[in-house]
Amino acid sequence: MTFRFGYLLNVPLPAKFKNDDTLRALGKWCVGATQLSLSTQITAPEFVVVKDIDDLAKAEVARHTLEAVSEQFCQDSYELETSDRQLVLSETGVPAGHFPLIADYDVLPDPPDDLDLSLLPWAVPDILARHARINPTAEELAHIRVSLQALYEAGPGANGDNLDLEELDHYADEEENASGAHIPIPTETFLEELSVKLQIHPISVYRLLEELRAEGVRCKPEERRLLEDRLSVLVLRLLGHRWPKQIEAGEPVPAWADRDGVIPLMPGSGETTVAERLRERLRAGEGALGVQRTEALLHELTGRTVDEWLRRDFFPRHMRQFKYRPIAWHLASRPETPS
Repeated sequence: MTFRFGYLLNVPLPAKFKNDDTLRALGKWCVGATQLSLSTQITAPEFVVVKDIDDLAKAEVARHTLEAVSEQFCQDSYELETSDRQLVLSETGVPAGHFPLIADYDVLPDPPDDLDLSLLPWAVPDILARHARINPTAEELAHIRVSLQALYEAGPGANGDNLDLEELDHYADEEENASGAHIPIPTETFLEELSVKLQIHPISVYRLLEELRAEGVRCKPEERRLLEDRLSVLVLRLLGHRWPKQIEAGEPVPAWADRDGVIPLMPGSGETTVAERLRERLRAGEGALGVQRTEALLHELTGRTVDEWLRRDFFPRHMRQFKYRPIAWHLASRPETPS
């Protein structure tokens, strides 16, 4: 389905929009939250390294909450009937921010430092205060936690077909509303995926995950992705690569990058290997203990040492990430054969 900005220009605006900056402010914060979330993808022009998985989750929960609040504000402003709203959902599927909050798990978390939500317009707390809430029993809440833990530990793309949540009233209601969906909008983040599978608001999913992580629950697939992205960035910077944002800002290639952009994988060439240089950069930023922790985590998540990961995993992963338009190239010489 093709969607163009010009289509919006033909939509009549309610008179209240002319003197109300609420929607403009909501759009600004939605864009900011979305940009922050998308900037964690290594191919993004304004890519930023995320070390803490919780920072990523905070950006995502702000993004999906604000998107839902914006949509709710628009629907209220156009005074759409319930039947009209359900017609839209039947075509697109139910967005994560439309699912009910869980009582006592309904406070929007403080956003990352890069996203200032302190001046959000009145519509956000007002709409969230009116948002539907459920009060599951202790047994139902425990069941939700078990399901969430299973999905979280399995990582993005896990099959949620075996979840048994029909006993919750909100689940059956939302399932009925979405049963006629024709073009469901695919989820874009892991938090949104969890929210849609459990049919619970992203804020409540985040708050439940906060408790689960405090108990030691981990999402190793996401930890691996973030760690491998961090190491990949260091490798690309060692080769002299700069992201578009760095080029536009006039940021020079760091002095520690290789001058000719060619770094050996194996010892014996007279130059330090890429693994040795990678450890040097980790040591410069995190100290000797940080290097040990990073290598231990890499081995736990991949079963590889840094040297093995660079030789066997880095290039195939790099090719997939950049859609087979690689920045780094793997050059190999063939042994001479006797004539």
